[in-house]
Amino acid sequence: MGLITSCRNAIKGLLKITSGRMFRFALILAISLNIWSCFYITTLFDRLIILTFTLIILCFEGLNSTLERFLDIVSPKYNKEVGVVKDMLAGTVLIAVIGATIIGVFIVMRILGGQ
Repeated sequence: MGLITSCRNAIKGLLKITSGRMFRFALILAISLNIWSCFYITTLFDRLIILTFTLIILCFEGLNSTLERFLDIVSPKYNKEVGVVKDMLAGTVLIAVIGATIIGVFIVMRILGGQ
């Protein structure tokens, strides 16, 4: 498979991921937060931290959506165990969001505190 074909397939996959409701919600928040950081966060390092964590969350959400779709294909009928796995996947996204929020709060507190 050539490079152009690989890139084309990756773009098709990205378009599938971004069609999910939760991913679109996370993407809108990530874009908004990064635009806000350009106006209110003065150091490049802090902006890069925020950008990094928003990208991590988007990656987790993309993996979550992908694995949930795979589980729907493997087990199209309701399966309690599949439900547990989906909950675990959502929990990993939540951990990333909580961690990023804590770090973001520390950045904002430091800026507001003048340090």
